[in-house]
Amino acid sequence: VTLIKDLFHVLSTTTGGVGELADFLILSSFAVTAGLIHRKMPSVKGTALACFAGTVAIAIVGALANYYLLIPFFSNIMPIDAIISACNAVNPAIDSLAAYILFGAIPFNVAKGIVISIVTVVTYKKLGHVMKFLSSQVKILPFPFPNPWRTCQTATDSPGVLPFPANFLTCMS
Repeated sequence: VTLIKDLFHVLSTTTGGVGELADFLILSSFAVTAGLIHRKMPSVKGTALACFAGTVAIAIVGALANYYLLIPFFSNIMPIDAIISACNAVNPAIDSLAAYILFGAIPFNVAKGIVISIVTVVTYKKLGHVMKFLSSQVKILPFPFPNPWRTCQTATDSPGVLPFPANFLTCMS
């Protein structure tokens, strides 16, 4: 979902795609972390633990991505000193890139994770029966994904036919 949303947003971006990349990386880290934990513990308690772990993941991924990837990319559009000055106007503790990560990016991403977690936990019970029904109707790809280029043989396939993309799902079982 975040990939589709960010691909639409990149068409009208003012950040050169950096904001959309950040959004994708950070929300994906939450979704993957929380999804893996929830898959092992499909309960309200498991959901709460998954959301906590997802929040920790977005704080860590957000900090690393901002420091090593996003701010260096964005500094091609806006000088890094201007970025730090703009942040310093809002939060005087931000006077360097490290301070921006510590006092800007991490708190923002933790707050974002808390909001996502609250919405998830509150709606979990209300949407639980819908999710159970949908998961019983749709075969979910296992994680980690199998190699789609392996050959397989089922009743509908010829021996040695690559299962991608038309008969991919039939070769996964």
